[in-house]
Amino acid sequence: SNEEPEEPEEPEEPEEPDIPSTPSTPSAPGSETITVEVSGDEGSVSVTASVKDETVTVTAPTDAQLAQITDMAGETGSVTIDLSSLPENVTAVSIPAETVKAINEAMEVGGEGLTIKLPNSTVTFSAEALASLAEQTTGTDLKLCVEPAAETKLNEKQQDAIANLDVQAVYTVYLISGGKRITDFGSGTAAIEVTYTVKDGQQPGGIVVWYVADTGEKTHVPTTATQKTVKWIVTHFSNYVLAYDKTLPEACMKDDTCPMTAFTDLDKSSWYHDGIHWALENDIMSGYGGGLFGPDDATNRAMIVTMLWRMEGEPVVNYAMRFADVPSDTWYTEAVRWATSEKI
Repeated sequence: SNEEPEEPEEPEEPEEPDIPSTPSTPSAPGSETITVEVSGDEGSVSVTASVKDETVTVTAPTDAQLAQITDMAGETGSVTIDLSSLPENVTAVSIPAETVKAINEAMEVGGEGLTIKLPNSTVTFSAEALASLAEQTTGTDLKLCVEPAAETKLNEKQQDAIANLDVQAVYTVYLISGGKRITDFGSGTAAIEVTYTVKDGQQPGGIVVWYVADTGEKTHVPTTATQKTVKWIVTHFSNYVLAYDKTLPEACMKDDTCPMTAFTDLDKSSWYHDGIHWALENDIMSGYGGGLFGPDDATNRAMIVTMLWRMEGEPVVNYAMRFADVPSDTWYTEAVRWATSEKI
């Protein structure tokens, strides 16, 4: 055969052992009982929750579960509560106050913080923001809500302020504990990411997020967008307007709005800026995770074929996999299947 030799596979990480779910608890009338995954880099635990209308309420973990959760926070510096598989109409979650406070107490200095994944949005609180939230949580739980809203829900001054913008979406984001809203995070920040499909004729670089105060004053907040998501960084929660500015994609300002900002090993002033900016903006590459892109690393066949597949829009094909060294469930499997069907 004149086929090039395949790249050797990286050894797979050992799978985490399954942790049994907690026993189901009776649901409130009209609600459904589910299990929710709470995880860190070193493990996970399943806790029960109930879903009613647009809100999911996480049940207080047992002492043993809470110990596992805090162990994960202490070891990894991050905890994720994953609700992303719930129905798309779910826009809010209530988390037991004791859970929030326990995670905060276990969080290491410089930790990544707490991430909450909803079906159409993800909110990540920095460790500093989490500390502020734990201090301000006065009720039995902390409720987070990320709601799409109509422009008509804004007051008259706010509507006047955005009248000249090409508005794509409006979001109301808030936290409630003890019947009161928590709006600021002390010295911390929160990253809000929502699902959003860039329209035909638009470029991700043209998406801008504005904070619009009740007074009508609007402020641009750091924004990064891909073809499928929009992410912005805030120091408080309020009303946010996603707008499109057709003049922005023409040139990157190489500031915090550049998608390369998310990676600690990238230099926005370097010769590779335009290429990597484009690859990130168009979901062609996404880096290794943990803020690393690896600009000087070599690419292997799996990476290259996946980039080509993504450039073609990730087509789904029904084609037999003939390679014994391509597992059935890796990030590059469907890319290899497509490339084989196209004789690439």
